[in-house]
Amino acid sequence: MEISNFKKVNSGCLICCFDVSIPEWGLTIAECKLFEKDGRRWVGLPSKQTSDRRYVELVSLSKEMKAKFEVSCLTKLASLLAQHETLISSSSVPF
Repeated sequence: MEISNFKKVNSGCLICCFDVSIPEWGLTIAECKLFEKDGRRWVGLPSKQTSDRRYVELVSLSKEMKAKFEVSCLTKLASLLAQHETLISSSSVPF
């Protein structure tokens, strides 16, 4: 599993957006999202908003597969988030 197109967002509960590639399956899932609320983090699969303003996931996984997918994503994202924070804190911002 590989994470690409990592974009830090920090808007409300939304931390970042990213794509997930599983090369051995020839599969890329675009526009996954990392959320955090009350110390709990979770991964949202691509979704669309319905006319009644609810969100419906466009990709579905079994409960067991979703749990494994989420653990793998969270592990890889922890490293990316740490690298991102290091870059931000070590760069000099002129304003």
